[in-house]
Order: sequence, then C-alpha cells, then structure tokens
Amino acid sequence: MGFPSSLDCCKKTSMEFRHAIYRLYDEEHVSERKIAQMLGLSPSTVHYWITRRGKSATTKSGRPRVTDANMDQNLYEASRKDPFLSAVDLQKEWTPSCSVDTVRNRLNKKD
Repeated sequence: MGFPSSLDCCKKTSMEFRHAIYRLYDEEHVSERKIAQMLGLSPSTVHYWITRRGKSATTKSGRPRVTDANMDQNLYEASRKDPFLSAVDLQKEWTPSCSVDTVRNRLNKKD
C-alpha cells in the first residue's frame, strides 16, 4: 500500500489524485495523516479534499469560459480560411457574446 504508480506525474489536485485519496480513506481505511505521508501532501490538504468531496466534483476554479472547444475551432478555421479578417470581424461574425480580446486570446492560444 504505497504511492499509486499511475499518479507519479499527476498534479496533486487532479481528479485521479483525489480519487486515490478517497479510495485509500474509504476502502482501505487509512488515516488522513497516513495518506498525507504516503502521497507527500500536508494533512490539512488531505482533510480538505475528503471533507469537500460531496460539495464539488471539480478541481476547476474561476470563471467559466465564454466559448467552448467547438467555437474555438470554428474561429481558428475561419481565420485560416481568410487570414485578412481581423479579430473584430471574427467576433462580429462568430461570437457576438464575447469580447474581441477573447477572440484574440483564443487565436493566439491555438497558434
């Protein structure tokens, strides 16, 4: 009962890592302090994830994205089809609900 080998490269807040904490705590009845030692975390972090489990099923924080992956792909393809379109033109045509800066950010991230 050691550190799960499949979690060697994961971020310590990833869902896989959290599920490992839950499994050790619920199924193998390992104490929070022992889990913290095994996984290289502080005991307060392990306690936080165990008590928060029912409240939120995601590790994400912050504001939700205005565009989804499909919209991002459409913006990218439109900019490739006509490279002389500005971000303002793309925003008016494809995403009137988001800002021009958002369109620029999505295109810059894609390149």
